[in-house]
Amino acid sequence: PPHRKSNESFRLILTTLVGIVVGYFVGASLPSTSLLK
Repeated sequence: PPHRKSNESFRLILTTLVGIVVGYFVGASLPSTSLLK
């Protein structure tokens, strides 16, 4: 069904966005923690 296909694509986009946000915060927090040390 097309509903399942749209749901899978939505999950793929959501997973990608979450990965980008997590990677951004990790990359932004690593230099700050190393500077604080």
